[in-house]
Amino acid sequence: MKEKLRVGILGGTGFVGQRLVTLLHGHPYFDIKVIAASERSAGKSYCDAVNGKWKLSQSVPDNVK
Repeated sequence: MKEKLRVGILGGTGFVGQRLVTLLHGHPYFDIKVIAASERSAGKSYCDAVNGKWKLSQSVPDNVK
């Protein structure tokens, strides 16, 4: 099997970014390495950055919290 492709997600705290996180989490070909967002999220963990903003029925994946 090939090595997984390392990916970054821009706008990770918005709805589309959240959806990408859930789609790529556990994917056999991709490994999330970076999630970027606005300056308001700078220095926060992903879980803290989306706290109160998470729009999806699935929980925030453990590997990106």
